[in-house]
Amino acid sequence: MPFLQIEVASKRREFNTQTLLQSVTQAVQASIGAALPSIRATLSLVDPDLTIDGGTIGRETALVRISLLSGRSEELKAALLKAVTAAVAENTDVPADSVRVVLGDILNHDLGLVDGVSAKALGR
Repeated sequence: MPFLQIEVASKRREFNTQTLLQSVTQAVQASIGAALPSIRATLSLVDPDLTIDGGTIGRETALVRISLLSGRSEELKAALLKAVTAAVAENTDVPADSVRVVLGDILNHDLGLVDGVSAKALGR
């Protein structure tokens, strides 16, 4: 599981979206040891003129929301935050100090997986 929702607000869009998705996936896999088949990510490109960051409209930013099963240590989460931030900054026009990553823990009984069966019922 982790599930990632990536939003990038960039005027130039001179980056390869597939490379970004692959890099972020690899960052998740390496930082927390998630199994590759369990990682899912979606990417949305946003017009910077439709965003406000620190009171400034039009700033290039990225927001990554990551949902994952609860239970990972603070150390693993810190590694995940750092790795995903670096992957986004290295593969887009967005500087690292404008990348935000938000983690959300999901209880195993609150997540439906295969055929709608909960992660808890599947032994996760």
